[in-house]
Amino acid sequence: SIRDAIAAIQSQTSSTIVDINDISDVISSVNEIVQGIVTAVEEQSITTNEIVQNVTQASAGISEVNENIATSSAMTNEVSEGVEQVKEHSLDVKQSSEHVQVAADELSKLAENLSALVMKFKV
Repeated sequence: SIRDAIAAIQSQTSSTIVDINDISDVISSVNEIVQGIVTAVEEQSITTNEIVQNVTQASAGISEVNENIATSSAMTNEVSEGVEQVKEHSLDVKQSSEHVQVAADELSKLAENLSALVMKFKV
């Protein structure tokens, strides 16, 4: 009968409406999850950008340290060369001093010999 067909259609429609409402609830839940994921990705992007900035700053700091080390190394080399020159000059002065000492010793001996010779001529 038509009445039964209409009742069956109304029942089927009610069931379909319940199913559509259930699907709508699932879609709403999925939308909330997707929104949470979008928010997490945005936060992750911000954090990643901060990390990149920190790494860039650290890299600049390391470059500056490397430049300072290179400058210090160059200065150390210059100081080392200066110390080597001072050492060489000190050795030269030592040798000259030794020569002066030898000459002074020889001069002292000559003075003694001369004094002995002068004593022989005294009457």
